Amino acid sequence: MSAELTQRERERDSGRLMDAALRMASTTGMRHATVDALARDAGISKAAFYRLFESKEQLFLRMLERVHNEMYGRAERVLTQRPDVPLRARVALAVREVLDALERYGLSAFMRNEVPLLLSRVPEAWRREHYVSDEEHIRRLVNLSGASLATSRETACAVIRLLAMNLIFRQDVGERFDEALNLLLDGACEKLLKA
Repeated sequence: MSAELTQRERERDSGRLMDAALRMASTTGMRHATVDALARDAGISKAAFYRLFESKEQLFLRMLERVHNEMYGRAERVLTQRPDVPLRARVALAVREVLDALERYGLSAFMRNEVPLLLSRVPEAWRREHYVSDEEHIRRLVNLSGASLATSRETACAVIRLLAMNLIFRQDVGERFDEALNLLLDGACEKLLKA
């Protein structure tokens, strides 16, 4: 029973640390986060941190994996559970799910500025085990949807990344931001998907 409790404690502490990493990624950023601050925010000791993760980079990568799984999982549900919606509209809804999650977590700047650094700092074997790129997620979603692309997957991924980067301009654009983003998204889906 104590081993089971220990596993539950590990899962609880790991979840708390990922929540702390998510908060820091959306505010101060990974570069300014310290193991001490992450452990304190999660309500655990520094020693407990190191029992779960070898470095703050491994923690941030696991947090990113969790966020990716949620974002792309929501998109997958739209694609598979909304057969009543025409394919282009369904793809646009799926991409919007990804963008909404990215914005909800406030991770646009983190994705743009820190994920490349993060990936370069994590050992390759660990990265292969715990990180699925946006391109791979998008490839899976394209395959799942049954959509045929009118362009390369690389271009489709670049378009989705470009749409995501627009999120940082919400305040600059103002109250018409959502309407403008939806127009861009609809236009992108029209051009990216074969009729």
